[in-house]
Amino acid sequence: MGAWSHTGRRTTIPRANEPENFILDLRFRKCTFFLLRKRKTSGGHEVPRLCGTAFAVSAGLDGHEMGEPEWAGGIDYAVTAAHVVKNTLASEELYLRINVVDGSSVEIPVHVSTWKYHPITDVAVCPVDWPKDKQLDVMTIPVTRLPQGPEGVYSNRVGEGEEVIVCGLLTSFPGSKRIQPIIRTGKIALIPYEKMLIEVDRKTTRNVDAYLLEMISWPGLSGSPIIVYPDRNPSNSRSFDYLLPYLLPGLVHGSLEYDKEVKFSREHTTVRLGSGIVVAIPGESIRTVLMDDPELRIQRMELFELAKLERKPVATPRSNEV
Repeated sequence: MGAWSHTGRRTTIPRANEPENFILDLRFRKCTFFLLRKRKTSGGHEVPRLCGTAFAVSAGLDGHEMGEPEWAGGIDYAVTAAHVVKNTLASEELYLRINVVDGSSVEIPVHVSTWKYHPITDVAVCPVDWPKDKQLDVMTIPVTRLPQGPEGVYSNRVGEGEEVIVCGLLTSFPGSKRIQPIIRTGKIALIPYEKMLIEVDRKTTRNVDAYLLEMISWPGLSGSPIIVYPDRNPSNSRSFDYLLPYLLPGLVHGSLEYDKEVKFSREHTTVRLGSGIVVAIPGESIRTVLMDDPELRIQRMELFELAKLERKPVATPRSNEV
């Protein structure tokens, strides 16, 4: 595992030059990338298949975040829905497909064994060592933007009816030369104070903390980041200031479906239909994996001690963190 300096990632849009009238800050597209599975055929050919969305989150080595005097550098992590990783077959390899500043994209291998999972719910996290020979067009979301529980959401003046924005994969148009994350908007439909029964993966169903969005989803959006701007002017849907505070209240788990009996001329059958409701996993569950997983904590501690010994912070350029 290499040193966790982040000189490999860059942004092509300086903050001062960003358009002012975008519903979504363009930098959030740069936090998003796609997950790709590759399977080798008997003839040795690789068969690629895009399977979901992931996004980049950064955490300080010692609990401090960028901009604070004690900042000693940090580590970048890929975050997605656990079922996207767990459903990878033994015959497949998993990759992150990420944009490069020269207008192309690159595929970074992330072995299934390197991912860390939430013990109960649908969250997977993997430390990413960005390639040093590429200038990646990617940015990160600091872990401090993840609210802690429903109280953390409500304390930021976010509740049912709040508009949310999702960046993710549309499998029918992922982009050929570069990835092309699409934008979907919706509203928070319910933030329950009780657990919901969901399929965590193909083999497991559990009651977990979750909330509901009024939004249409499809398989490629699994793992997509959910963004909300608590202080956006609700009377002007196009009002935007990139200095507004934002939250990442969670990630997309999947669509809430129901069975519908359909009658044909000679038979009856049952089909699964989308409800227009998306199940979202709270940001608190992402934070739990990032900050409480023993191996990830030890890794941050070791790198922090190394940074102190070398008296050189393993720091991310300020312009690369949202």
